[in-house]
Amino acid sequence: MGTIVKIPPDYHKVSFTTRDWSLEGLLKKGKRFFPVPRVSAGSQLEDLLKPLLQYGRNTIPLVIEDWHKHPDWLGPKLNLEWLKEHGQKDIAVCNIHDWPDHTVPLEQSTQQCHSVSCFVAPGETVRWYGKDAECPANWGEWLHNSGVFPSRLLPDDPRNYLTKLPKHATVETLMCHLGIGETFMPCHKDLCGSSGHDLMCYTENDGSSFWFMTKGSDALEVAKYFCDLEQELDHEMHVITIEELIRAPFDVYIMEQKLGDMVLVPPRSCHQVVNSGGITVKISWSKMTLKGLAIALHYELPIYQRVCRCETYCVKSTIYHSLYQCHMWLERLLKGFDKLRHIEITANRLSKLLLLFDYILMDECPLLENIQIPTIPCDEDVHVICNFCGANIFQSFFECCTCVHSSSKSSTSVPLGSGYALCSACYSKGRSCRCETMEAVQCQPFKALVEE
Repeated sequence: MGTIVKIPPDYHKVSFTTRDWSLEGLLKKGKRFFPVPRVSAGSQLEDLLKPLLQYGRNTIPLVIEDWHKHPDWLGPKLNLEWLKEHGQKDIAVCNIHDWPDHTVPLEQSTQQCHSVSCFVAPGETVRWYGKDAECPANWGEWLHNSGVFPSRLLPDDPRNYLTKLPKHATVETLMCHLGIGETFMPCHKDLCGSSGHDLMCYTENDGSSFWFMTKGSDALEVAKYFCDLEQELDHEMHVITIEELIRAPFDVYIMEQKLGDMVLVPPRSCHQVVNSGGITVKISWSKMTLKGLAIALHYELPIYQRVCRCETYCVKSTIYHSLYQCHMWLERLLKGFDKLRHIEITANRLSKLLLLFDYILMDECPLLENIQIPTIPCDEDVHVICNFCGANIFQSFFECCTCVHSSSKSSTSVPLGSGYALCSACYSKGRSCRCETMEAVQCQPFKALVEE
């Protein structure tokens, strides 16, 4: 990876405590503080659909509450004991006092949470926030198959373009998070223009989470404000304070998430979550809309390339596979003489995907047609990552088979795609390997890519 150094956040500079927090009190502190809009899960479908569509257009966060009141809420199985018995045995935790991530047994993590107060004590050195634990299979099955949640909210919804990738290339986004009062993560955006979904499924001792959020459309203003604070938003290293939010030149949406609340996070919405009270357990997942793919391609990926942040979601490959599947689906609809409305919707999606793919091809196209560029010999999708910025390489890159790990005895023993790789954007900025003798490589013949 690149040489950009990220300085860990200094918790001791963060001057807040949740001891006297309330939603009403926080909203009164800032002239541009607003409550996150709410709608009940018990609403009629048409009453629920309207705010969902509005959320997609205005990029303002939304909370759907009262899921725990549904008759098919999982109830007794959505608790900490069940998670410890049936879930993943280990969990990644972050100590908010010094910030290194490490893995501990889930049992040890819960014991530590039960052993501390809901508020940071003087001299305290350990307070763990558990994140990105694998969601138990039973919870995932209930989420998808119980009928409690509308399909458009779920990870396997056809409108989630992350589902278009081949199985070997998919990224699991369904995770669990375990927190105790006054644990938090720095302000951040969800990955690659994706839409976040966060369901609080279990609490102890009135546990809750305070969310501080922005409109997705205000992402540039937030990034500029972080620069004024001498911080980089996309390094995810700054824990923003209430005082800094009060002075911010953009609207801030605040909510207190309680049991049964599902928070919907728009693409590019900058948000910081602070846990309050007792233990909370949440199920979270990400979805990628067609709008999110465009945002990722045009806005987020260039930022990641600049700050050397791993892409994680294969955005260009997702667009490529989505385009292929959408084209095949449209052909089936036309052959089956399907309803005109279905054909129009699919054709509209295909048109938007074509525009995105054209943009990718312009970036990946070799400038000189008569030059033979070596191609990685592989039948399946090739997974190459830029060794400097962390981008997922879709087609064209530069590679050095000399500057690789010392275990490789010679350049001839290193197959194409296994050397030191740089994406085209990094190479064009002058980034290179140590010996500076990199050669152009492509993942597949460019002609084949276009003709497909």
